[in-house]
Amino acid sequence: MTEKRDKANKRVDILIIGGGPAGLSAALYAARSGKSVVVLEKETIGGQMMSTATIENVPGGDSDPSVLATRMQEQAERFGALFARGEVIRVCLDTTPKRIETEDTIWDAGAVILATGANPRKLGLDGEDAYVGRGLGYCATCDGPFFTGLPIYVVGGGDAAFDESLYLSTLSDNVTILYRGHTPRAAKLLQERAQASGKIHVVLNTEVVRLGGDPMLTSFVMRNNVTGKEETVEGDFGLFIYIGMIPNTALFRGQVKLDDGGYIVAGEDTTTDVAGVFAAGDVRTKTVRQIVGALSDGATAAIHAGRYLDQK
Repeated sequence: MTEKRDKANKRVDILIIGGGPAGLSAALYAARSGKSVVVLEKETIGGQMMSTATIENVPGGDSDPSVLATRMQEQAERFGALFARGEVIRVCLDTTPKRIETEDTIWDAGAVILATGANPRKLGLDGEDAYVGRGLGYCATCDGPFFTGLPIYVVGGGDAAFDESLYLSTLSDNVTILYRGHTPRAAKLLQERAQASGKIHVVLNTEVVRLGGDPMLTSFVMRNNVTGKEETVEGDFGLFIYIGMIPNTALFRGQVKLDDGGYIVAGEDTTTDVAGVFAAGDVRTKTVRQIVGALSDGATAAIHAGRYLDQK
């Protein structure tokens, strides 16, 4: 029988949940203000920015995301921020102090910054989860090299779909974007780049409706949603999905106000409807989700969290 051990109990001024750009920026600003700071991250430091090969839309020049994330973490650590690996399993945000629980630790915090970001939205097809890493992916940088020289299909019509298709076109001369709408939503610049590449073909009014293969994904069926005509793709190929994001807010439901999409309702000052709780980055309601915006959110949240503690 395994002996049950009591969880460690620790206290910190500002607890940040999430180690993406918003969380990293918040850690830097909060630590520089002299507050004790802990960042909890269950996966990879850097968050969603780690899913792209090169970051070219952050002022200062192109960056390798892994290098950028490491530098940001080290900078925050130089001012005293601590980083802890662990998945948050329970939160209590309406108490004083706030209580955040992981598998092995209970954290009591004066203020909490929610920077949990969002995860890729799935197609919702039978067998989809089983094919992840077996021909189907949501991260071109992670899985794209496996399909070098093979046909690659990308589902989606927004910036992410076109941006990742441009990266994938460096690995394959045959990249097809499948979009269910009449007109792609991606920025004009990205669409122009895709067209200029000569390697990317855009198919509109088309949806993926079935997946097949065992154990690898070796076929899928796409349907024209105007004519109803179906076409089957078979063989060796890669399939990547970029159809939006789902905010990581399940733990906070019922504790902070969420909008209809599940994002935390917080203004440009990042304050939520709960005193001492702030939301930064892709997890909060906003119209534009970019790294620079997440960095700004993190700084703003840290400054307001510090003021909140000082006033108390």
